[in-house]
Amino acid sequence: MTGVRAPGDTPVRGARRGVLAVQLIRPVARAVPWRALLTGGTLGLLAAALPRLVGGEVTPWAGVTALRAAALCGALGAAFLLDDPARRTTAAVPVRRALRHALRYALLLPLAAAWWTAALLLVPEEARPPAGDVTVEAATVLALALGASFAVRRRDAARPGQAAARPCWWPRSSRRC
Repeated sequence: MTGVRAPGDTPVRGARRGVLAVQLIRPVARAVPWRALLTGGTLGLLAAALPRLVGGEVTPWAGVTALRAAALCGALGAAFLLDDPARRTTAAVPVRRALRHALRYALLLPLAAAWWTAALLLVPEEARPPAGDVTVEAATVLALALGASFAVRRRDAARPGQAAARPCWWPRSSRRC
């Protein structure tokens, strides 16, 4: 009788996932390659502050260029978010990889929002472009970097360079999707 429950018995499937996710935050945070994220973020903040550091008159074009360079540096650091040298040994753990990846994304997104706010504020006000437009560009670059990282890590190939080098819809691709 699968549909009959004892009195006071509540479904715990969703509750178990929530408890499991909370319990996994610390181990997942330890496995995140913080050094790559920190390097990309630092270079991005330096790129955003470059118009201010150079001195002289700053044009709006220099502000947009600095923020685009900052977004690229931040996305490059975030592309290593799913890099896990121990992924071969954690293949047999009772937690699905999708949950571990979702937790990594959940750890990154608030930090990325705070980082982008700092990058926007580092550009001088007279050279700062409209925040909404350049934020959409930065979010797109970050989404593409995370998507490429996810596509490479999903394959489980020992040498994922081919997956990153060309997509399966490429006209002269020898492999089919």
